[in-house]
Amino acid sequence: LQVRGRVQDARGQPVAGIDVSATVGLPGETLSELPCDTASPDTDTHLSSAGCTSASAWQWALEMVEARRGGAFVLSSTTSAADGTFALEGLPQAPVSLWALGPNGAALEEDVTPGAQDVTLVLVPGHRLSGRVVDEDGNPLPATRLTVVHNESARYFEAHADAEGRFSVGPLPEAVYTLAASHPGKLPIWLQDLGAALLEEDLVMHPPRRIVGQVLDGERPVVGATVTEQDGERVTLTDAQGRFTFDDLLPSAYALNAEQGGERAFEQVELTEHEAEVEVTLHLGTAFFLDATVRDTAGHPVAGASVVALGTDGADLTYGMDSSELLKESDAEGHVRLGPLLARPYTFKVSAERLLDLDLEKTVARGDPPLEFVLAPAVVVEGQVTDAEGHPVEDASLSL
Repeated sequence: LQVRGRVQDARGQPVAGIDVSATVGLPGETLSELPCDTASPDTDTHLSSAGCTSASAWQWALEMVEARRGGAFVLSSTTSAADGTFALEGLPQAPVSLWALGPNGAALEEDVTPGAQDVTLVLVPGHRLSGRVVDEDGNPLPATRLTVVHNESARYFEAHADAEGRFSVGPLPEAVYTLAASHPGKLPIWLQDLGAALLEEDLVMHPPRRIVGQVLDGERPVVGATVTEQDGERVTLTDAQGRFTFDDLLPSAYALNAEQGGERAFEQVELTEHEAEVEVTLHLGTAFFLDATVRDTAGHPVAGASVVALGTDGADLTYGMDSSELLKESDAEGHVRLGPLLARPYTFKVSAERLLDLDLEKTVARGDPPLEFVLAPAVVVEGQVTDAEGHPVEDASLSL
């Protein structure tokens, strides 16, 4: 099958010498055809989507880009004639994306059905994704390889930084893009949700850093403990000496959890630009669980009460721990198991239907007796909202 058409400028004049091509995504291979979350392959969020934000997905996408895999497949290409016309041959029956790329403008028409004979590609003024790549000291990084990924189709556009670290990719169709950057000895960059424009800040590339550590139970090394670096979704096991390593880290703050046999440890670690490596010791038992009971003023257990534990003496209300573990719900007996917690002050926020919310500040420690949360009854106002004719009104906003 073929597609025929014409390339013209915004005034309707034909444009000759423009590169015209047809691309398609390959199932199971192209970033736009691969799921962001392999555990939920039926979701609409694909690997090149701006909504794909997990660290493991970024790593997977970066590895594919660096291996020059995952890009949209170019089925056919040609150059527009003197009268702006073009013909692309050898196309499948499935819809394709048509691209017109020139020195001063670009056009993109998606979901074109092969067999079409009158496609018009209108060049718009060129948009370029440009910027500068530097190291931590602000020195340019020439020859850095940059790949601009069109999010919707996963077509790749490549460039290399010049002697001053500058790069410019385009002209590109107006769309949402992701930028991948790689340089020997530096950690790669995956920068999402970009337009075809000048980057406001330099791209700073960092050498890899690492955290090395040991998990102890008292003074005894713990073999086979699970150690998790929360934000990066990294997980490892301790060796025969209780030691572990996380490599290829950026300068940043990291939250580490260790667990074995129901015992937990937690530490926050700061990696600065002045350190290539930091060492940390995780002591099992520093993170713990506390039992609590939610009752009303009559002493009856409250089922389905929401209990949230928020830190009070740090910039991070979770103390760097996994926020999903801080919200619990009481069972039919009003019982709730809180944690993992640290030996620090918390504000416990408790709420339940038809009862007044409770805020309780308390410093907790391992081995504390169970907490008691007592909720007072609330005054409940019930009614119906109607219009002037007495018809019920949905979604009305009420205040008291």
